[in-house]
Amino acid sequence: MAWFKKRTAGHIEGQAVDLGFLTFQNTSEVLRAQKVLSEAGWKIRVMGPPPGSGPGAIW
Repeated sequence: MAWFKKRTAGHIEGQAVDLGFLTFQNTSEVLRAQKVLSEAGWKIRVMGPPPGSGPGAIW
């Protein structure tokens, strides 16, 4: 899972801020997405899943 937002020089009145999260099946997908998004100028924060979540978990 990764939180991301586009890099900005600071808050500018009327400027949109993009936020979101992504989930993946395995670590290699996370690393690939982190690389691609970082190269595209997105600020990335990679985090592990919440405790108790695993295969078949219902949120």
